[in-house]
Amino acid sequence: MGGLAPSVLYKYRVRSGSPEAPWSDFGTFVSLPEAGAATPFTFAIWADMGVYSWNNMDSVIANFEARTIAFAAHIGDHGYDIGDLGRGDGYFDAISAMYTKGLFVPGVGNHEYYHDHFHRYDAYTSGIAKYNPSHSQKYYSLNIGQLHLIVLDSTPYFDMPGSDKAQQREWLEA
Repeated sequence: MGGLAPSVLYKYRVRSGSPEAPWSDFGTFVSLPEAGAATPFTFAIWADMGVYSWNNMDSVIANFEARTIAFAAHIGDHGYDIGDLGRGDGYFDAISAMYTKGLFVPGVGNHEYYHDHFHRYDAYTSGIAKYNPSHSQKYYSLNIGQLHLIVLDSTPYFDMPGSDKAQQREWLEA
């Protein structure tokens, strides 16, 4: 998404399907600081969340609402669903409230590859790869203020099927 003023609070809602489809509730987010700007900011980063009651979503949501973080990054091993759709639903239930509060930067971990469901993620996110300089939805980088954030796919180092170690390394070294 382009054309947003940096560090501005935006309010939005979405709908899908026909014009008669219902609108969602309103969500908000603050656009990222301008690339290269010396604006100080903080962000939340974590991995290995799962679906358990001791996850950190209440803290992340509170920080978004207080505008004390610019974005949240989950660097992999999201829901540990490993083919268990109930766990996948549990993860989404746990994290979905955060999606309406701020910007989310996801990464891929080895647990996303386990079982045969990773191809679904790969399929519905592959369209964004052509807009990404890495040409992949599994690894990419962002310029946020003076931060150059690199999100890598850790699975090539576990020799997981479907991972692309050589391409990721070439992109990273370029």
